[in-house]
Parts: sequence; C-alpha cells; structure tokens
Amino acid sequence: MTAGGFAGIAMWLTIFPVDTIKSVQQSSSVKLNISQVTRQIYNQGGGIKGFFPGLTPALLRSFPANAATFLGVEVAKKFLADF
Repeated sequence: MTAGGFAGIAMWLTIFPVDTIKSVQQSSSVKLNISQVTRQIYNQGGGIKGFFPGLTPALLRSFPANAATFLGVEVAKKFLADF
C-alpha cells in the first residue's frame, strides 16, 4: 500500500504541469497552442509554481486512493489465484 501511495504522488508530481496546460487550453475561449498556453501560465503564474495550482489537495487524495488501488489489485489477484 505504501508503494501505491508513493507511486500516486510520483505520478501527480510529473503529470501535474501537463494537466494544468491541458486544462487552461481546454477552458480558453480562443484557440491557443501548447507553447502559447505554457508561456501564459509561466508569465501569469509567477514562474514554475504557476504549473502546480491545487497540487497539495491532489497529493493528499492521491496517496490513499492509490494505496487502496494497489491493495485492491493484490486482494483480487490472491482471490483469483485461490479460486
């Protein structure tokens, strides 16, 4: 379960900037390409930290959610192996 929790945190830390770019691009009323959105976030968000809005809540929910997923997979594997 611990490995699952930390895997979830590692996943969110690496994917969060890409997800932020995607979300801003999707919610824009004008068509913007990835480099335009990236520059916009960087300039308006105070640098690199602009790519991580809401990271703390995402990490707080990520650890238990991914730990439970890993537990569920292992329990299912054991059940199916004994079946």
